[in-house]
Amino acid sequence: MKQIIEIKNRSIAQLSDDDGIINAIKRLKCNERLSFIDEKAVIGKGCQIFQFVNIYGPAKIGENTLISSYVSIQGEGTSIGNNCRVGDYTFIPAWTIIEDNVFLGQHVSITNDKYPKSHNKDWKKSPVIIRKNSSIGSGCVILPGVEIGESSMIGAGSVVTKSVPFGEVWVGNPAKFIKKT
Repeated sequence: MKQIIEIKNRSIAQLSDDDGIINAIKRLKCNERLSFIDEKAVIGKGCQIFQFVNIYGPAKIGENTLISSYVSIQGEGTSIGNNCRVGDYTFIPAWTIIEDNVFLGQHVSITNDKYPKSHNKDWKKSPVIIRKNSSIGSGCVILPGVEIGESSMIGAGSVVTKSVPFGEVWVGNPAKFIKKT
């Protein structure tokens, strides 16, 4: 299968590699580290992935999605839909589902563990779901187990501690309902 990925980095315009994205990146003789994209990751047609992005494991990213610089996407159970925009310095952990046409601003942190500890053997996944056409402002923190309803908006800097219904605007710390979209 032929994969095409666009890397925004100086004179590098586009890579196309019949052997896969990883081999194409390895063949670039740059002095800079670009991005790590696990060979198990599935990257849709027309995606743009900027420099210094890490995509681990079997993450799935839909078509025409833009992943800005310094984004970390943990793979297992993670999917990002079509036509999404992920801002710089965003963290997307395992078991996160982001549907189509979602906007994530810069510095968004999604979490998936209610009781984080180093080497936690009793870890239980608490997935986050962000439904289609939603918008998450810069600097937001989304806590484990939260679902952001379709066409909802979360204001910049908000901490979302509980699920947000369809078509609502929430802001603050903790985030609270403001109005319908």
